[in-house]
Amino acid sequence: MEAHWRIKAHFPDIKDDKLSLLRLFHVELLRYNEKSNLLAAGTEANTDLMHFYDSLKACEYIRGDCHVQTVYDIASGNGFPGLVYACMYSEAEIILVEPDGRKSEFLRHMVQKLQLKNTKVLGGKIEDLRVNEEATAIARDYTNLARSLLLGNKIFPIKTRFYTMKGTTWFSEVASLPSQICSTWNTEMALEYEIPQGFGQKVVLRSIRIS
Repeated sequence: MEAHWRIKAHFPDIKDDKLSLLRLFHVELLRYNEKSNLLAAGTEANTDLMHFYDSLKACEYIRGDCHVQTVYDIASGNGFPGLVYACMYSEAEIILVEPDGRKSEFLRHMVQKLQLKNTKVLGGKIEDLRVNEEATAIARDYTNLARSLLLGNKIFPIKTRFYTMKGTTWFSEVASLPSQICSTWNTEMALEYEIPQGFGQKVVLRSIRIS
């Protein structure tokens, strides 16, 4: 089945140079997937909506909401949303954090292929990461919210904004946050959107470290 590319139709204001980067990322991801199985089986045809559209919607909001240039994509995996953010906002510094060697190899390949001078890849255990300056962090489909924020306590300083991209389980994850996490992170639903063609409702949760 041929893979669709419908991003221009949904985001008509994206400049051609950025759209070309995103398209190259799309092509390379599908090519790499043939030998490395980076995508869930049967999703290749709609990767443009399931991954690129999803990431673009979140990145648009996060870029407008955050005020720190350094962005950490936690468990970047296939590069969503970190590589999309890097393609769209060349003035930002993007750190792709990925412990899986196979995926981090792909990320390094993409950084080189896309010639992203604003982006670097960090391997190793996520829990060993330490950030001393206020930063912006993003996680997409990494783990549950409580575990993400507990890791955030170890990694990030006060005032850090941690954006987590979630599906329909977001409310139960927020409601079940233990009090110790609520005392260190102020969390709210910041953005809600639908992925076209019936691919689901998504939200961005914003957690600001307060202590």
